[in-house]
Amino acid sequence: MNFDGKDIELELVDERGTLENVGDILERRFRGQGVTVGATFKATWICPVRGDACEVTRFEVLFRVAKDGRTQLVRGQGDVGC
Repeated sequence: MNFDGKDIELELVDERGTLENVGDILERRFRGQGVTVGATFKATWICPVRGDACEVTRFEVLFRVAKDGRTQLVRGQGDVGC
């Protein structure tokens, strides 16, 4: 991840939850060179029928980034699968 123009490698230090059903929450925490990032994902859409034709999960995400005594929240959305 890039902070203040510098790429910083983040390591996953904790993970809880899943995104198997709409409303499920997945939390991940990352750390690296004076930075901590918390990510909370919430499943907003899951393929109606599980199978080879659809494996997509859509989600909303809130990132909490802490560096040098400052914290910033960043909201986003995305999908994963094929």
